Amino acid sequence: MTTAIETFGVVRADGTLELEQKLAGAPRRVKVRLEEIEAESDGDFAARFERLSAKLTEDNRFSSKFKTTLQHPAFLEIVAMGQRVVPLIFAQIEKPDCGFLWLALPQITGVNPPIPAGHKGSHEIAPGWVGWDMEGMKAAWIAWGSEQGYECEREV
Repeated sequence: MTTAIETFGVVRADGTLELEQKLAGAPRRVKVRLEEIEAESDGDFAARFERLSAKLTEDNRFSSKFKTTLQHPAFLEIVAMGQRVVPLIFAQIEKPDCGFLWLALPQITGVNPPIPAGHKGSHEIAPGWVGWDMEGMKAAWIAWGSEQGYECEREV
């Protein structure tokens, strides 16, 4: 018996296919038909990123939980935009309304930069548990981005 399911997805740079919806049922081989979609212009790509970023910020403005951000559809779409979105994230990273946007960077780049001295373990989050502050995590990404040649609003 053949069942037709239509879903959309993204072919990543490493050749893997990420579908927008999971296919139900037991693991099995499936037939996939790929179609080329016209490449998005830089302006349209940046506008889509801005729209997704604003939606992510708006929907999560009262939440401090990383998990909420990591599971948000706008966040997942930003991650799916791949390496091309990294400079746009760096252009936003120092803005006060950036939210947790920088959390997409490890998923896109595969990098986890070290937290600069002065930030790591800078405050006690709960009794006996010392953690990093948001500025420390942003500072780590800004330092890494600057080393990689990305334009950041400030250097550390």
